Amino acid sequence: MYNNRTGSYQQQQPKPKKEYKTPRDIWDAENRNTFFKATPLFAGEDGNYDSRYHFSFVKHSGKPNCTQEYAIEIFVPMVKAGSDGSKIMGVNASGLAADMVNGNLFLEAERARKKQRETGNQYPDRLFTCVGGTPARRRSDGKAEFRQFSISPSNDPGYLVYQAMSCEGQETADGGIVPAKGMPSRRTITVKVADVYTKALGVNILLDWGAYKTLSLFSNLLKSKSEVNLMDNNKCIPEDTLVAALKKAIAEYCAENNMRFVPASALSGAGSNQTKAPAPVQKAQQPAPVNTANPAKTLEPKPVKNAEKCAWIFIDSVCIGLMAVSINSESAVNVARDCFRRLKETHQNFLCADKTTGAKLKNEIVEAKTSDGWLSPVKLVSNDGQNTTNYLNVRVIPYNTQCTDVPTRAWVFVDNSIGILSIAVTKEDAIREARECFIRLKNTPEKFVCVDKAAAGNLPNEINTCENNEDWLTPVALTSTDGKNTENVLNVRVMSIV
Repeated sequence: MYNNRTGSYQQQQPKPKKEYKTPRDIWDAENRNTFFKATPLFAGEDGNYDSRYHFSFVKHSGKPNCTQEYAIEIFVPMVKAGSDGSKIMGVNASGLAADMVNGNLFLEAERARKKQRETGNQYPDRLFTCVGGTPARRRSDGKAEFRQFSISPSNDPGYLVYQAMSCEGQETADGGIVPAKGMPSRRTITVKVADVYTKALGVNILLDWGAYKTLSLFSNLLKSKSEVNLMDNNKCIPEDTLVAALKKAIAEYCAENNMRFVPASALSGAGSNQTKAPAPVQKAQQPAPVNTANPAKTLEPKPVKNAEKCAWIFIDSVCIGLMAVSINSESAVNVARDCFRRLKETHQNFLCADKTTGAKLKNEIVEAKTSDGWLSPVKLVSNDGQNTTNYLNVRVIPYNTQCTDVPTRAWVFVDNSIGILSIAVTKEDAIREARECFIRLKNTPEKFVCVDKAAAGNLPNEINTCENNEDWLTPVALTSTDGKNTENVLNVRVMSIV
């Protein structure tokens, strides 16, 4: 760069890198004379009980000077059970962030606006509230402070209003803080934020929390096997010390859990300055002669039945519906017999119209006639004088799982249009299959979508929390978007695997 004062060229100095404070801000929103920012305050090596999210609200004079008038500091617990000031506990930042990301917060905002229009209320109901404060012993003026953080729908669709409020407080017998008696003067700061930017806040909170949890778990492993503590911000760890500690920790962890640990040097020759010569190419050997005396044993491998990769679902058409689930052919044959017995014991006394069809069903199960489809239905007729016709149907359906344990429960997904959509044998698989079912139903000619997206969002939670061996989960109502408004329902049945 040419310097006019010295009349010579000088090398331009690079701009200094911006130094971020620890902890750092991950998000901020600004209005004309207010703004607030979000900062993680994760504490503890496991990052659990005391971890919080810090929302700092500021009221200023506006541009260009932006002279600060006052600020309200809000601390929302990350996982600890916070309170909304009423009887609802469990309010925390992780739950709020999840509602931001999955869209539940915006659905609740639309419901609140609709309720406001119907009731004529001046303001819509709040979507989220978290209360807290500072006790008198921790304040310089000797007075307790009550603080409240809330999110409400804006009158403008597509926006939410974030508000922080503080006033003089008083401590309760159980250690909480409530507004002081009378009418204490209150300070409020509100910031209006677009929905799409609110979703960005939720994504940042969840990503930041996930990264911290991963680092914490890894640090605990490292600390338990060595003297290295990754969570110590006041100590600089030399690179060679860290590498040695990592190798030691991973090797010991693998040994304790019967896992094989192969150093990188054993795979790539790292650490040696010499390049290994390639292995000599061996002369191709002639193939061994084929035993033609019994070619079936050498040329035709025995077919592997897919009994361990598919399930048999038993359904009758009239009285019971979904009857049983089995995941191997031997038990499926026994289940078929039990289904015939149960149908015979009903008040309609169903019996096979043709006894040979029962034996045919057994053969189709044993021979693995199909791995994805319906077996031949067995016609039944009631023996109560009404001659009611019934059918025992068996659906063979494949399932995917990485679970190595023998499953004991199954989640069967059924709708009114296709019928049996899918099956899963673990909670994780069931949550995945629920998403796949919604996608599959949306891709039908009717283009089925959820009537209430909140119900669809709650289905994974219900799958994850249901511990019953036999139960129906809450049905999810669907409607077509092809102009015909066809109604449909996605049902999920939890069943014991026989």
